Amino acid sequence: MRNRWWLAPLTAGLLFLATAASAEETETAEKSETTETTGTDEAPPPPPPPPDPAAEELKKTIAELQRQLQELQDWKDEQELRALQQSAETEAASEVEETLEDRTYIQGVRSLQMLNPEISVSGDFLFQLALDENDSFYYATDDRSGLPLRAVDVHIQSSLDPFSLFKSALGFAPEGGV
Repeated sequence: MRNRWWLAPLTAGLLFLATAASAEETETAEKSETTETTGTDEAPPPPPPPPDPAAEELKKTIAELQRQLQELQDWKDEQELRALQQSAETEAASEVEETLEDRTYIQGVRSLQMLNPEISVSGDFLFQLALDENDSFYYATDDRSGLPLRAVDVHIQSSLDPFSLFKSALGFAPEGGV
């Protein structure tokens, strides 16, 4: 299958040539039919008859009716536009009245979230690495390498009321205690 990459383009090209050839055959067949039916010996068609005065009156009447219809459609569109403008103005006026209402705000459940304190935790670690004379890492029982914890701090902050603020910092160290 990998060596037959040329098969798809070849098939597409053959299909294209076949459809083009069939289209040319149908065009030539239609041309031959039209020449057979019309023939070269026939006389040209007669000129159209002169216009009828009643037909002219009808054409004028139709043109007048079309003009009147266009005027009515324009008038209707204008009336719809005016109605939309009036409804928009009344709606805008009612919205202004609604926004000017006096509102009283009551402390509710959502405002209780303010009472939650802000809490953060931070730590102090020290990384130590002991190397020998060749600058390579070694492990022994008296190894000084590691990641010892030096201190952990907890910070708490909360707003008690508009005039006071509570802040606390608690530090824990493995060797020194609280």
